[in-house]
Amino acid sequence: MGDFGVVFAIILAMPREFGEISIGEHTLSRETLPNGLRVVVLDRPETYRASLNLVVAAGNRYTDGAPAGTAQFLEHLFYHEEEKRVPRNQSEDDSETNADYVSFTATFPADRIEAEMERMERLVFGGIENLDGNRSIQQGIVRVERGVNHDKPWLMNMSLVRSMAWRDHALGKSMHGTPESIYRITPENLSDFYQSHFRPDRSILTVAGPVNVSHVTALASKVFGKGQAGEAGLFPGTEPPQFNPALRVRVEETGTNLSYITLAFSTGAYGESSPEHAGIEVLSNVLNERVYKSLVLENGWSYQPSAYAWLVADGGFLILQAETLPVNTEQTMAYLVSEAVRAPVSQKEAGDAISKELRYLEDKLRRSETAVRYLGEEELYRGVTRIDAVFARVTAVDTGKLNGLKEWVVAGENSLAVVSGPVHRGLVSRLNQALNQNLDFQG
Repeated sequence: MGDFGVVFAIILAMPREFGEISIGEHTLSRETLPNGLRVVVLDRPETYRASLNLVVAAGNRYTDGAPAGTAQFLEHLFYHEEEKRVPRNQSEDDSETNADYVSFTATFPADRIEAEMERMERLVFGGIENLDGNRSIQQGIVRVERGVNHDKPWLMNMSLVRSMAWRDHALGKSMHGTPESIYRITPENLSDFYQSHFRPDRSILTVAGPVNVSHVTALASKVFGKGQAGEAGLFPGTEPPQFNPALRVRVEETGTNLSYITLAFSTGAYGESSPEHAGIEVLSNVLNERVYKSLVLENGWSYQPSAYAWLVADGGFLILQAETLPVNTEQTMAYLVSEAVRAPVSQKEAGDAISKELRYLEDKLRRSETAVRYLGEEELYRGVTRIDAVFARVTAVDTGKLNGLKEWVVAGENSLAVVSGPVHRGLVSRLNQALNQNLDFQG
């Protein structure tokens, strides 16, 4: 990948029908260092604090051949060691492991930019030889975190959806591992995973705040510029997940007071890197409004139903979910299905959903700590070109595109359902019948 640097003066103004969006004049720079590290810098002169984010293509999808939970376990080891060295009042740190990548974020006074870059470089690329002493501590912490997430019905349901849909793929494995797999993680597992994936040519550094773009780019080259690019290949560099469920419906009897229903539609190859990404996000906004109106305002059967897109680089799901009283489980499921498949998307629904997505993007880019995360993802999945191009992809969505996506994605052959709570397993046959009949559910 050759060197390139582009600087844009940005004034965002969306068409009047979607409302005017402006985040002022800012400079966006994008460059690739000789060692393959991509550097994205957004100047936000009106802010006091700066943020930096380092995205590494080392998420859960790359853990084939390693115990489940290896990617997140390594992330924990990094930050446990760092927390012992850095006073909490100097920087606000965060880290995340998801399906495609691991992300490390720091927010701090802008005059600390060089020190924070050096700290981030040492944290992520400084090797793991000294981390093994924390392994037993992290085994305990990760097991507790896994338990916390298992106690959250929506997270448990989504974990089950992924394991049902992608049972033969690393993405179907639990992000947090299992109690057994966590204790099977060895120093050799960690070293192999680290050496294979934690490299500059698999990483993106994003900086936002009151910074001089040229100065920060030069600092990035100085601090992160060691070594030469390897043969990392194209992201994601693994086989795409194939929708291959052995089960279409799963009912988990739990001790919660409510039933938690998750209805998932596979988006096939349409994921974060797909040209259809913006359309799927907007479609999820349409369905979100529909299920809220139906289940809350018109029937009072749910408190916070929702619809959203859960996507990886090359696939994912359109999710509809609702919590309800156990006695209303079947009727609530019926209404979720009904709102998914009913009338085509109208012009008004499309306009409202597009406006909502534009407001969401605007909010992300207004704050340095969220801007660095968003721009890091944007570069990873789609490549940052111009900020206004991010908004233009959303405004290009129309009712024809939305209805085409809806017809293709929201179909019985693409569907899965998970219900957890104080419900009986006899529901399985009824819900299976609903999905197999192209979602023509009879409550």
